[in-house]
Parts: sequence; structure tokens; C-alpha cells
Amino acid sequence: MGQPVRLQLGFSLLELLIALVITAILMTIALPAYRHIQIRSHRVIGIAVLQDLAARQERFWLEHRRYALSLVELGLVEDYFIDGGANLVRPSQAVYRVELKISEGDFLAVAAWPQNDQRLDRQCGILTLGRDGQRSVSGELAAHPQQCW
Repeated sequence: MGQPVRLQLGFSLLELLIALVITAILMTIALPAYRHIQIRSHRVIGIAVLQDLAARQERFWLEHRRYALSLVELGLVEDYFIDGGANLVRPSQAVYRVELKISEGDFLAVAAWPQNDQRLDRQCGILTLGRDGQRSVSGELAAHPQQCW
């Protein structure tokens, strides 16, 4: 009779290495794309928070005939850091630090400063919404802020 049939259990080292190489290639392609999508989604949250603050300022103006000069006057905390869900968080977890821009006792704009990993948003950078509705950014698309908003 012939040789007995041997059953092979598991993977060979070569098969395992090939699987690891394929996984590594897929990860190097997928991770940057995921990071870009995450940055854009956080930017949308930052814009929504700025629009909310601008609306709060307008309500404050209607009630007091002046703009609020601090976030506290708007019912918020002075150090206003938000995460990717627009929740108030510690600075180490924040994607944006939101503040009012005040000059000589006059409200000019609301701004969202990128924090932590959101600083990788080189396209848009700091988002600003002026009292008059003017939108601006500090990043590479500063000449075309509508691409960020």
C-alpha cells in the first residue's frame, strides 16, 4: 500500500507572513483615509458649535441690547473644549477649543482652535465665524474658506 495521508493542521510560516504583509498593506491604505474622514467630521462639529454660539450671541443681544463678552454670560464655561460629539471635555480629549473674539470691549467673532489630533487639519485650521456672518479659516484653504464650511 501507499504512504499514509498526513493531515496538515494550522498554517505554515510562509502563509502567515503573506497574510501579515497583505494586512499591513491594507492598513497603510485605510488608516490615512480614515484619519482624513475623522478630521472632516470633527470640523463639521466645530462649525455646528460656532453656529450655535453665534445664535446664542444674537439671542443675548435681543435680550440685553449688547453682545456677551464671555462664554459664561452665554451660560457656558470659560474654558470651552469640545470633543468630536460637541461634548464639553478636558483639554487632553478635545478636538477644538472654542472662544469668543473680543476687541476693545466689543464682540467680533466666535472661533474654534484645533486641539490634539485635530491640529492635523492643515486645510482649514482655525475656524472663525464673524458677528456679521463672515466665515474664515487659517489653513491652506484660507483663500477659499467655503470649502471648509
